[in-house]
Amino acid sequence: MRDTAILRTLHELDRWRRRRAELLTMRASEEELAKVERQVAYYQALAEDMKREVRPARTRDLLSLL
Repeated sequence: MRDTAILRTLHELDRWRRRRAELLTMRASEEELAKVERQVAYYQALAEDMKREVRPARTRDLLSLL
């Protein structure tokens, strides 16, 4: 289930990045470009958080808890 959510998030991130590229070539309004930039930042942060949650713990991290 978590893998599917990560893949969906990465897909959305790619979609917003493509939209940003389109807007840059079209010389879109700053308002619209700012909205897309917020979405890209949101999905980047979300993907990083999701990946961090599923990443196995490192030995060093486990030892520091003891």
